[in-house]
Parts: sequence; C-alpha cells; structure tokens
Amino acid sequence: MKRLGKVNTISHSGKLIVQSDFAPGVGFNVFDGRKNLVGKVASVMGPVKNPYVAIYPKGRRGDNLLRYINMDLFIQEDRRGRR
Repeated sequence: MKRLGKVNTISHSGKLIVQSDFAPGVGFNVFDGRKNLVGKVASVMGPVKNPYVAIYPKGRRGDNLLRYINMDLFIQEDRRGRR
C-alpha cells in the first residue's frame, strides 16, 4: 500500500480532503493504517505536484467524519484496488 496523505478537512458535501504527493486514479479504494476501507477517490484537483484528493467516505451520511482529521490514508499501488 502507498501513503496517500493526511486528511486536512471535510468538505461541506461530506467528502474527506487530503493533500497528496501524487494524483491517484478516480475510483481507487482508500484505506486507513489498519487496512480498513475508508472510502473511494472521488476527484483530484489543484496543482500537479501536490494535488488535493477528495474521497467519498463509506458508510452513512450521519457518521462522525471528524475522526479522520489528521489520519494517514493509503491506496493500493496496483490496479486491483480499483472498481
């Protein structure tokens, strides 16, 4: 697994925002340090060298997303993590 970055903030629409060192593909699964599925990459935006990645969190809309702030997130390096 490859480190994606730390969660900086949560958008008004409920997506997790991460600043990364690379641009992952849309649709890749995102995991926490314990390899639990957190969500999927929704979009990549911003500068090419340090893009921001928006992640659709899994689970219900009312879940407490604040627990993800400052958490390191990861993606699978190969294409098998994509659906």
